[in-house]
Amino acid sequence: MHAKQMILYIIDVMCKLYTIITLTNNRLKRQKVAQYITITEYAGGFAMKRLEIEAELLKLGAPAGRCGYAQMVSALEFIMQHEEIVSTTNSLYPYVAEQLNTRPPRVERNIREEINAIWSHGNQARLNELFVNRTPYPPGSKEFLYTLARRLKHEHCAKVRA
Repeated sequence: MHAKQMILYIIDVMCKLYTIITLTNNRLKRQKVAQYITITEYAGGFAMKRLEIEAELLKLGAPAGRCGYAQMVSALEFIMQHEEIVSTTNSLYPYVAEQLNTRPPRVERNIREEINAIWSHGNQARLNELFVNRTPYPPGSKEFLYTLARRLKHEHCAKVRA
C-alpha cells in the first residue's frame, strides 16, 4: 500500500471511529459527527466524499427529505468501498441498517421507493445518460446502485486526471 493510500485509509478509519455518545431519555444514542467528511474511496489514490455522492443524487432529482435518500447515500458509499459486487440482501442492506439504526427490510423498501421516485419524477436527461437502454419501468435496486456507483467513480477519475 502506498503512503498516500495508507494516509487516506487512516483518515477514513478515524472518521468512522469518531462518534459522540449522548444520554437522551435514559437511552444511549449514537451521533455520527463526521458523516460529511467521511472518505469513501481510497483505492487508486483518490478520495470521493459523501457530498459528491449527494450532489449526484440531487442532480438526478432524488427527493432529499425521505429516509431512502440517506440510506441510498450510505449504500453508494459501501459499494464504492468494495471493488467486488456484494450481495445486497446479505451484505449491503444489513450494513446500511446498522449505520442508520434501522432494519434491513426497511432499507430495501426505502431505497426501492427512492429509485421509483427518481425514475418517474427525476432528471430524465441525466437518467438517459446513465441507463442507455432505458425502459419505462425502474431497474432493480442493485442495478441502479451499481450503475450509479460506477458512473460516479469513472466521472471522479476523469476529473482527477484532467
